Amino acid sequence: MVDKEPIELEILDTVYKECVGPAVSSLESSIKWGYGFLIMYSVTDRNSFEAVSRLKRLIDHIKQTLGYTDH
Repeated sequence: MVDKEPIELEILDTVYKECVGPAVSSLESSIKWGYGFLIMYSVTDRNSFEAVSRLKRLIDHIKQTLGYTDH
């Protein structure tokens, strides 16, 4: 609840591994409707750690094209 009003929280679990084809469209669609993002990586997989910055840039790019700011 926020301000005594119920809210809906939807958590989408995606795997980002240099998405290609239809996976890119699905990921981009999820980013467009999302309001908050929690990016996680494996502490035992360097590639997943390195993917974090690419995913963050993708989120920033999509949100900027939609007119959102990072506030």
